[in-house]
Amino acid sequence: MTIECSLTIVIPTLGGGVLAETVRSIMAGSVVPKKILIVIPEDRVGYLPQLIYKNIEVLVTNFRGQVQQRIFGFSKAQTDFVMQLDDDILLDANCLRYLLNRCSLEENSAVGPMLIDAKTFIPIYEKTKKGFKVYVNKKFYESKTVLIATGTEVKKLNIPGESEFNNKGVHYCALCDGYAYQDKIIAVIGGSDSAAKEALVLSEYGKKVYLIYRGSEIHPEPINLERIKKRKRELKST
Repeated sequence: MTIECSLTIVIPTLGGGVLAETVRSIMAGSVVPKKILIVIPEDRVGYLPQLIYKNIEVLVTNFRGQVQQRIFGFSKAQTDFVMQLDDDILLDANCLRYLLNRCSLEENSAVGPMLIDAKTFIPIYEKTKKGFKVYVNKKFYESKTVLIATGTEVKKLNIPGESEFNNKGVHYCALCDGYAYQDKIIAVIGGSDSAAKEALVLSEYGKKVYLIYRGSEIHPEPINLERIKKRKRELKST
């Protein structure tokens, strides 16, 4: 049984076929949102896949970039709960039900993914009566507040010409800078899931995208490997 709830899901996107799979996974859940807001820049409207669900509203904006598109979508939401979702995420059938149940436990609350130690599978932090319990370097610490500041640092090739051509043909974020490669032949260096997702985004812009990898084959998540196989005319691995 599917239940409609007072939830708006905001999806910032540049369009493309991957978005349709994300929307299908939302609508196949045990709980479906009252509204799905697709926020897309004006010059990318032509790249939207066909979306037939009645609860979908397309918001065309002059903003470009996940953060700005997301904020614009949030400002249009009129439901009790609002959720942001990337356009390449597939939801479990009970994901929305679980998140809404957690939000309903306390007013003015927010929920997000749980951080788990990759080796021990122990939650990195958990709520306690006094605050939080944090697991770091195989030890537990008690704290009233947890501040997570992961930061970010791009992985560089450290090859001749890389710094000289930074932002002049060398970029590190397909979603941010993909528009600079409209109708061009593009190379993505790497064979992991991150490289695969960047290549999929860039395939919406360029004539052809090459995945250059030092191994014999790339190793993305299975869902992204299938997406690449479906787009083999635009995407080449070498």
